[in-house]
Amino acid sequence: MYPKGKYYTTEHVVTFANNAFKGTSPTTLSGTKLGTAKTIELAMAGCLAKLKAGCNGFTYNGKTFTLYKSTKSVTPSVGIIAWKHMGKAIKSDGYIWIMKLKYRLIGYDSTTSYKTLTKATAACAKSDTCQGVTKEGSTTYKTNNGDTPTAKTSMNAYIRGNKWELHGKIYYTW
Repeated sequence: MYPKGKYYTTEHVVTFANNAFKGTSPTTLSGTKLGTAKTIELAMAGCLAKLKAGCNGFTYNGKTFTLYKSTKSVTPSVGIIAWKHMGKAIKSDGYIWIMKLKYRLIGYDSTTSYKTLTKATAACAKSDTCQGVTKEGSTTYKTNNGDTPTAKTSMNAYIRGNKWELHGKIYYTW
């Protein structure tokens, strides 16, 4: 039981076609509806196909997936899950990493610089405090303890998600 106006929310990330979608429940989206789908795979594929039309997420109400050009998330909407498109995703070292081009993460997890993304994500995956990696130059990667991206034209951020598991064609996190 929760006090009036207080809800327990859950979040997890799924990937499809190397793109990440973050699901939050209980939440819905508001904005322009762009269509519907019968499965989560079709919803993700449909949203990716409609990125130029502004699709940035979809909801699931237990029966139907509805694609949106969303202006905001609305919490709570009990019984509904909202999935927001987070950008490109890579899978490395047992984690899903959300790639944010032209962004950086704040706070260094260590003073070590790495020459490759593979080495930086491996180091980050071993750290209890690392939240992601920032590419700071053509071949310089740093591990970060902050996970909130900040706009920075010359950098790219890779935000560490949770561990993943493959079910069918979708990578789920827990």
